[in-house]
Amino acid sequence: MGKGRKERTKERNKEKEEHLASLKEELAQNESTLKKNLEDPKGQIQIGLRGAGMPQGSMMYDSLIAQMKLDIEEEKMRNDSGFVLLNPSFEFQKSDRWREMQMIRSDKALKNMESNLEEVEKRVAEVEKAVADQTIRLTNRNPQIVEELKTLEQNAKDQNYIG
Repeated sequence: MGKGRKERTKERNKEKEEHLASLKEELAQNESTLKKNLEDPKGQIQIGLRGAGMPQGSMMYDSLIAQMKLDIEEEKMRNDSGFVLLNPSFEFQKSDRWREMQMIRSDKALKNMESNLEEVEKRVAEVEKAVADQTIRLTNRNPQIVEELKTLEQNAKDQNYIG
């Protein structure tokens, strides 16, 4: 009819062994992730940004932000100059309307650049927070796993002890 006592004990022991193996695997994974988070936070943030839509192969986020800031600074310099050319290539470049069109384009480009920079900085901050939160979570979880492993291993030794 039902399972015998030996079979149930065997099943329980198998479940305990699987649970132990699972905890050991979780601990190893956590240690690996913690090591990466602590030793290479920039790399972890870059990986997180790829997961958030940043294309594979794009420059490191800090270099990208620095480049975007330089582009904005350059566009502001162009705008501040009023697009007065020292040596125009074409006659139309001397007209006020041409300079006005350049100012309109520059203003729009500047707004887009600043908006893009804000978006990148926002995503970086979100990923930095996620990495920091993950580090805290794993740092708190690992001692719990170690304690649970000790308890399970001790219980297994106690049950195998024949007095």
